[in-house]
Amino acid sequence: MRRTKTTDVKTALMQAGRTRLRPILLTTMTTAGGMLPLAFLPGTGGSLQEPMAIAILGGLITGTASAIVIYPCFYYLIESRRTR
Repeated sequence: MRRTKTTDVKTALMQAGRTRLRPILLTTMTTAGGMLPLAFLPGTGGSLQEPMAIAILGGLITGTASAIVIYPCFYYLIESRRTR
């Protein structure tokens, strides 16, 4: 989403957050839902795939938190300092 000259940073971030939150959460939940059985209920031969599933879950949690909270905050800080 592009920010126009007339839109301030906070309004643009709020609008983008409303637009992108649902797809980010749905994608994360479906992938995590597929990895949970592999990570916590390993069956026969599952001990080989368990570490991979745990690593994927950790990356999903970190990436989702970054996309929802950290990146918008950094963008806001950088743009607010740039406009001063």
